[in-house]
Amino acid sequence: LELAGPDLGIAVIATEARTRALDLALAEEVAASGAATVVIAGEGADLPPGSIAIDRVEPVLAPAVAVIPLQLLAWRIAREKGRDPGRFTLATKVTTRE
Repeated sequence: LELAGPDLGIAVIATEARTRALDLALAEEVAASGAATVVIAGEGADLPPGSIAIDRVEPVLAPAVAVIPLQLLAWRIAREKGRDPGRFTLATKVTTRE
């Protein structure tokens, strides 16, 4: 919470029913600090405005499904900055230095 404020953006993935109330409370607290906050959770959760609801899936798969919107966001931001997502510009397949 020390980092929370207008210069922070976070995504809270609240797919676990047992911890959903804690996850949503964290998102609310961070959002109150002025941080850009988005919640990604399963259907039926009492989600704040601007949240992303995912369809019901097996609990073991829910985190993997919930991260897809974040991957799409990262792809779009990269494209808007003129970058080619997935293309390395500095790294290579072979380690050439330690």
